[in-house]
Amino acid sequence: MGIFVPFRGQKIPLLAVNSEHQTRNSEHQTGAKLTMTVQDESKPYDDINITPMLDLAYVLLVIFILMCTASVAGTKVNLPKSSNTPASLAKPKTKAITVNNEGRVFLDTVPVTLTELEQRLNSQKSLTPDFPVVVRGDSLTHYQGVMDVLDVLGRVGISQVGLATKAGK
Repeated sequence: MGIFVPFRGQKIPLLAVNSEHQTRNSEHQTGAKLTMTVQDESKPYDDINITPMLDLAYVLLVIFILMCTASVAGTKVNLPKSSNTPASLAKPKTKAITVNNEGRVFLDTVPVTLTELEQRLNSQKSLTPDFPVVVRGDSLTHYQGVMDVLDVLGRVGISQVGLATKAGK
């Protein structure tokens, strides 16, 4: 079986399908023949496909919206310099002190002794006078280990202290 290539202007008979999905000859129920005419390539199309144009318009709209919102972020200003460096306006970083089930003390995942803990907290307090501390004690640790840490916090003068617990049922 060869490939059928119609000529321009040639009428091609179509197959009609009845309700039982059986193909039959190109005669319709009315007796008229169904045919399709091959369009001449030199004739212009009557309709314009606007789908690609709409796609481009939507992409340009999204780019325009993104660029406009990004440019409104703020005004560029050259700030003057001063001899004194002001305190940072950023939120102070919370320090975490952990007492594990063996009674070992950790400051932000670094193991320390109680004297080292006091020294490091004093140096942090000199930089940031009012920083928060969270004490995390293991449920199996001795109560005295947590009390020793709280005593160190009292000697250093840290007032923002939180005790971390799990949410109950």
